[in-house]
Amino acid sequence: MQIIFLSLVVIIARLIPHAANFVPIFVLCALLIKHYKKSHAIILFFSTLLISDILLYFLKGYDVFSSWMFINYLSYTLLFIIPKSKFDNALSGAIMFPLVFWISSNFLVWLLFGYYQHTVTGLLSCFMLALPFLKTSILANSLWSMVIYYEKLIPHSTRGS
Repeated sequence: MQIIFLSLVVIIARLIPHAANFVPIFVLCALLIKHYKKSHAIILFFSTLLISDILLYFLKGYDVFSSWMFINYLSYTLLFIIPKSKFDNALSGAIMFPLVFWISSNFLVWLLFGYYQHTVTGLLSCFMLALPFLKTSILANSLWSMVIYYEKLIPHSTRGS
């Protein structure tokens, strides 16, 4: 039941006005990976993401069905490869997951789009210009994970495990 509530929080957080990347999407991902079978975690995560993307499309006119969506979904998929042992709580996932997403999504932007030269300088430019998004994402997901963790949205039996 807590995961359904958290999924709704993620959907609502993506729909209301917010700073770029200031949503608990990585917290949801970390908790699903930690507490569910991988197949269930993937289905729940991408269902939440897809529902919020469809709502963004219909309610706000966002162009969510584009090449950007492909890059985002591919980058989110990489998060499910990280072994559970690499993060011991939602907070570490809230830091590690945005970092992995930032690296993969920006590398794909550099590789697939013509925004940057395909040189080391172009790649570094791509990463440098995306640093504010990484900072906001880590801050947001760290704060969200503390709120979610301490507001008992995570069952007591799973705390510290």
